[in-house]
Amino acid sequence: MLMTLARSAAQALIARLETPSGETLFCESYRNETMRACAETFMIRDRRVLEAIDSSGERGCTLHMYLTQNPCHFSSSNSTESCVEKLLLYRRDHLAPRHAALRIHATYPYRAHWDEAHMSEDDLAGSRAP
Repeated sequence: MLMTLARSAAQALIARLETPSGETLFCESYRNETMRACAETFMIRDRRVLEAIDSSGERGCTLHMYLTQNPCHFSSSNSTESCVEKLLLYRRDHLAPRHAALRIHATYPYRAHWDEAHMSEDDLAGSRAP
């Protein structure tokens, strides 16, 4: 399903809440079709994720977020917001008190190669003067 979502221009996210034994408690997809907010924002606003944790009574659940791109950090079309910061706050304020973990799986780490420490020699060769 993620590969199907990844083919569109809109960012996509699949949120899957899993118990320590591997049972799926919640699974939903989110998209930023309107391009006014990132998919993470729609997931954070969806109270059903937290309700699934609360109603299960499980401790040690993991919320897996499968993203077509890594979360933005003051760099998307709305440079006044950071989904990285929103997710850190969501984890701290909502998941941690419920003893739940957050795991982010980005299928395309956008611009991650810009840090020279993480670039290959081939990448660096094109950016260095002869």
